[in-house]
Amino acid sequence: MRPRCANRRLPGLAAVLAAGALACATPGGDDLSPGAGTTRTPIRDRYAAARLELLAAINRDRRAAGVGPVELDSLATVAAQAHAVAMGAGRFFGHYGVLGEAPYERLAAAGETGHVQENVYRWQVKSMSSVGGVDPWPAFDPQGAHRSLMASPGHRETIVDPHRTHVGLGIAADSAGAAVYVVEEFVARHAQIEAPRLAWQESVTPLAGRMLDPALRPLLVLLRHDPAGAASRGGPSPGPYSDGRGEGRIVPPWTIGWRPALLAFELDLGPVLREPGRWYGVVYVAPRQVVERALAAGAVNTEQGWPGAAFLVDVY
Repeated sequence: MRPRCANRRLPGLAAVLAAGALACATPGGDDLSPGAGTTRTPIRDRYAAARLELLAAINRDRRAAGVGPVELDSLATVAAQAHAVAMGAGRFFGHYGVLGEAPYERLAAAGETGHVQENVYRWQVKSMSSVGGVDPWPAFDPQGAHRSLMASPGHRETIVDPHRTHVGLGIAADSAGAAVYVVEEFVARHAQIEAPRLAWQESVTPLAGRMLDPALRPLLVLLRHDPAGAASRGGPSPGPYSDGRGEGRIVPPWTIGWRPALLAFELDLGPVLREPGRWYGVVYVAPRQVVERALAAGAVNTEQGWPGAAFLVDVY
């Protein structure tokens, strides 16, 4: 489960944090150019420059932590922006959306198949009653928002996670509430996958994919069961969310077909999907030698690898 939201109050403002994931980095260091990690702006609005500023700050601290940069991703940014706008319009704050959907459900609905960890942040002018109706955006400092996130261990770990490859950045200002919302969707995309969105209980349910890094192989698939799904969870919840890691049903590597010449894999999820409801699956990846040792030992666990792709399937 994700950690609970943390609150921080600074002179002249209130900054409220909600952790999106549980490595360390040192703020500062050599600055990266504003466009580092991207060649285009996913959304051309008044927040476009601030997104690039946040991206540069993220990659500056990732470099200080000794990990590679993340790229600004269009699909993840569109999903992040929609959630930021929804929070501003609905005056709520948290990882769950207006229908009670978790971050991975929003990203999957947008077509994302990477594994997502979300950071959310809200900055408010100190006295909302005295400034209601005034646009807070001109007073918002993206660098200050990033420093606050880096000061929170859970957010910091997500920001400098070495296995994250992309990020989506959403920003929205709420004039009536004198608040600015920031949503960061950190994506781990190490495989391209095709998975069915709907399936029948215990029927053949194929999952196919191709590794994007020839040094990696699929290690296992972890499936978590949510019988209800977002539709019956109600509206936004301020609580933590599960990002699909931890306990669940494991599809081990010896049941995964592997074609090394094509870096391709395939498996049947049917034997695991025995109950109706919504299932969230995470494809774990690992270096080839690690997978080969697991195969030889006939034992595997999630600590041997890291999330490389994810998917949702509703079983009837």
